[in-house]
Amino acid sequence: MPLLIQMLVIMPLRLSIPFRRNNRLSFPWFLGVDLLDSVWEGYRFSAAEVVADNSSGGGFLIGGRLIDRQPNGVLRLYLNGTLRAEGDLRALGDLHERLCWLATMVGGLSAGQVVFFGSPAAAMPAEPGVLEVIGPGADCLIARLEAE
Repeated sequence: MPLLIQMLVIMPLRLSIPFRRNNRLSFPWFLGVDLLDSVWEGYRFSAAEVVADNSSGGGFLIGGRLIDRQPNGVLRLYLNGTLRAEGDLRALGDLHERLCWLATMVGGLSAGQVVFFGSPAAAMPAEPGVLEVIGPGADCLIARLEAE
């Protein structure tokens, strides 16, 4: 099962349309890991073949600590102490702008919805052990992965 590091936001309130960027509005950001698995029985893929096609949803992990500002910098994923993936969050663009666009496209967002923004790094195969995602400002998500 491939892993993909992500930034995400959990909507604290409803965003109605039209919604425009407001620099005074702050969102609760979290580190996340997307656990990619096929929704199609018998369909398998490698980490290199993963694309954003809505057929690769398996589950996700959400960091337990709220990040009170949009993070900028590098996300790193370690598995059993070895750096396995990293990417600069600036590659994802302006996440506030993307959130406004999404709210407009779907007719608003509801409180409690989780919005994943994608990954600045390539997917990597999962294996049993300790998973660590380290974000800018020493934000971290740590989990133990076990064999199926």
